[in-house]
Amino acid sequence: MKYNIGDVVTGKVISIKSYGAFITIPTNLTGLLHISEISHDYIKDVNSVLKIKDEVKVKIIDIDKKNRQIIFSIRALSKPKRKTKNKCRYKQHETIMESNKGFKELEKMLPIWIAEYSGGKND
Repeated sequence: MKYNIGDVVTGKVISIKSYGAFITIPTNLTGLLHISEISHDYIKDVNSVLKIKDEVKVKIIDIDKKNRQIIFSIRALSKPKRKTKNKCRYKQHETIMESNKGFKELEKMLPIWIAEYSGGKND
């Protein structure tokens, strides 16, 4: 076996199951691309993302040389998307949460938080 963990190769989808897809790579080695390794997002059905004969770029994340089995990942080729940028200062929030001043403190801080969230841009 000439492949190592961490190698990125192009393979072809040869079979799709509910738990993932089987990928064949050059030298006729076949391995599993588990459903959890396809994307950082939730995937309910592998068929919604992959089709038989699709060519995909995958990263080798595990090799069982004794049984000649390979585990692939597409997810490992990209960083997860960050949903929001957290630029707020924790101590300000902590102080307001412990305050007995009601909504006045929130009203005062809301424009500051909006400015922080939008990077200082006022929409």
